[in-house]
Amino acid sequence: GDAGAEMSRPDGDVGAEMGRPDGDAGAEMGRQPVLLNNPHGWANVTRFTALAMAKLSALERKVERQGATALRRALRRVEQRQLRDAMAVLHRQSNLYIIDSARGPTEEMLQRLQQMTVAFAVEADDWVENLMRSTLAEDEEIPALKA
Repeated sequence: GDAGAEMSRPDGDVGAEMGRPDGDAGAEMGRQPVLLNNPHGWANVTRFTALAMAKLSALERKVERQGATALRRALRRVEQRQLRDAMAVLHRQSNLYIIDSARGPTEEMLQRLQQMTVAFAVEADDWVENLMRSTLAEDEEIPALKA
């Protein structure tokens, strides 16, 4: 058919030919360019290109944002892990400091306790010895009183 009869849409696109059941659309498209066979052809190409570029730009921005978000999440996880490790180290060092700082006074207190125990044992030994002597002395005096 002629080109004017094949125009089924106002913009001149012959895309409707593809829907024919006889399969003649492939032969028609092979003979003449679909987009450029009318005055609106370059407008269609320009519009299609502009839409494709806009979608591509939007996808690039979306991928960029998603990449930045993923990077931010990864950095936050690394920071949290480093913070937990640092806190664990501080906790261990704090415990070691507490133990180390308590060791000196504790050892001093144990030495004083040992000295007090030794002094008490010496005093107790002296007291027991004096008690025994006085008891023995009384026992020796009692027979002298009876006689």
